Amino acid sequence: MSSPTDPAQAGSASSDPAELRRDIEQVRGELADTVNALAEKADVKGRAQDKAQEFKAQAIQTTHQVRAQAPETAQQLVGAARQKAQQVVQEKPGTAVGAALAVLGLLILRRRWRRWKYGVRSKSR
Repeated sequence: MSSPTDPAQAGSASSDPAELRRDIEQVRGELADTVNALAEKADVKGRAQDKAQEFKAQAIQTTHQVRAQAPETAQQLVGAARQKAQQVVQEKPGTAVGAALAVLGLLILRRRWRRWKYGVRSKSR
């Protein structure tokens, strides 16, 4: 068996000019598709921009979902915090009073610190 070495002879055994033209057009079409596919793969910047657009759309969708769920989640957290606070007050009332005093003390210290830091002096001096 011998294999044809000339690519023009490999595709068609016919010498009909119309058939040869059809074959040429078909090969040109396939070649154009191949060139376009290679050009698309070589366009790294374009592919990166496409990926960035995908990620952006995904982030926007996730943001909308989180914003829609936020009020419900906040209500659940507030309810759980209230329940836990009531439980602490019932079990250890001294702890609740101590925590309230600690918060009050921190607020007073913060106010005094700001006055000292920003130079706001009381008028009693």
